[in-house]
Amino acid sequence: MPYRRINFYQNGYYHVYNRGNRKSNIFRDKGDYIFFLKKVKEFRDKYQIKIIAYCLMPNHFHLLVEQLGENAVSVFMRDLLHDYAVFFNYKYQVVGRLFQGPFKAKEIKSAGYLLHLTRYIHLNPLDIGVAACDLENYQWSSCPEYIGTRLGTIPDYQDVISGIADYREYLLEAVEFRIKDQLKMLAID
Repeated sequence: MPYRRINFYQNGYYHVYNRGNRKSNIFRDKGDYIFFLKKVKEFRDKYQIKIIAYCLMPNHFHLLVEQLGENAVSVFMRDLLHDYAVFFNYKYQVVGRLFQGPFKAKEIKSAGYLLHLTRYIHLNPLDIGVAACDLENYQWSSCPEYIGTRLGTIPDYQDVISGIADYREYLLEAVEFRIKDQLKMLAID
């Protein structure tokens, strides 16, 4: 088993993510997304994890978490990925690894980067063709909670965005910058 090069500290923030083996889809229908989020809630409470932001995409997922209990991130992710893989393999009658490998994790060391990461996570649906104006309705993300278009039970984010008057505007600034950056790359000098 590969050695994880990150230590998880109490009250530390972490971006954890993984994708399907061979980049294949890990969520095939609405029931898959619902089961995964149900397990996120279950293990969040069991292992003292605070979910700050999340986004589930067809072939990968992002979670932004705060570790409240000792070794919580590791056991949370172990049980989440195990239970989901068992569910998926049984449902679709497949065998073998569902995920590309062990989950990846990066420690978040600054409040500015923590805030930026929420935006990065919430912009992921743009890569599968979701329009910027529909990000607030993408149901497999915490973005609707941040913007206020859906009441949520998973993310606990108020402390992270307390300095932002309008999260929707904050999010759309990045979309505008991203479009300008793409256009700049296409421009002929």
